[in-house]
Amino acid sequence: MRPPPNEPAKRAKSRVPAPDKAVSDMPNDELSKRELGRYIEDQAIEILHQRGYTLIQRNWWLRPYGEIDIIMSRDRAVCFVEVRGRRITACTDIYGGAAASLSAEKLRRLRNLATAWLRRNRSDAPAELLAFAAEHDSSGRIVNWELIPIM
Repeated sequence: MRPPPNEPAKRAKSRVPAPDKAVSDMPNDELSKRELGRYIEDQAIEILHQRGYTLIQRNWWLRPYGEIDIIMSRDRAVCFVEVRGRRITACTDIYGGAAASLSAEKLRRLRNLATAWLRRNRSDAPAELLAFAAEHDSSGRIVNWELIPIM
């Protein structure tokens, strides 16, 4: 069931690993796709926070466009971040990395979501639309990442 418009998507609680086993040490097959995505988003937030970004909101959802993964601010600008993750494999060079997974349709939806968020929050701050493209190992730990401006 989707959340009502204007409310962030509610996520299932991530499984908490045993104290002697960190999430990053778990093999990929022990994490569901949702847990892996959440873990990569958590790492993205931490990496961006270390570079001067401040978290405003995460997983903001609006019908019919979908969800913005992360909304952050930096230097008075509102930054809308789409997190894309791909596991590093031999096929990464053939099919492209995480950034290659952004379609024109997804970009259109992200632009519409960013515009709607700015209107609903009556923000006249400058806006940036960014893609956080991350390649991760089998445990979900980010090995390589790139922050790509979209608009």
